[in-house]
Amino acid sequence: MKYRLGSLLVTLSVVALAPFVSAAQPLDDAKIQVIRENCKQAQSTMQRIQRSGSAVRINRGQSYENTTKLLTALNSRAVLNSYSIPDLVESAAGFETEFTAFKSAYFTYEKALGRALEINCTGQPVTFYDALETTREKRALLAETIDKMNAQLDKYQGSLDSFEQEIKKRTEAGNL
Repeated sequence: MKYRLGSLLVTLSVVALAPFVSAAQPLDDAKIQVIRENCKQAQSTMQRIQRSGSAVRINRGQSYENTTKLLTALNSRAVLNSYSIPDLVESAAGFETEFTAFKSAYFTYEKALGRALEINCTGQPVTFYDALETTREKRALLAETIDKMNAQLDKYQGSLDSFEQEIKKRTEAGNL
């Protein structure tokens, strides 16, 4: 009878804990203990990041939105004045595409961060660790979208420099 009860308890604990033990790399007991000891401080830091990150996202988002409007306005004005600017249009469209990806990546990151903060990290340290790793991955993807937007802006700047040279040549030749 004791054997069956013991076996039942082991089986129940394995089934009950299985969803909570899924670290990408197995964590040994020492690492799990370190997570338990430090996770509340980590969550406090994550909460500060979440609060300040929201303001940064809003400001950065508005800045990107304004940049999109300025790129569109310049492109429209150039086309209205009969300039051929396919590189500028392509770069601006690429920036808008990456801006859309940025918004999506930020939403996904923010969601992952919120999930990590909801976890009882002292009771479920491995689940917390997994959520933290997921949050890091989402933050890295967010950083990639920012890098891609910056690359599009650099490309736009290069095209803009070429466009400026074209205007100078036309002005000097009296063909403006």
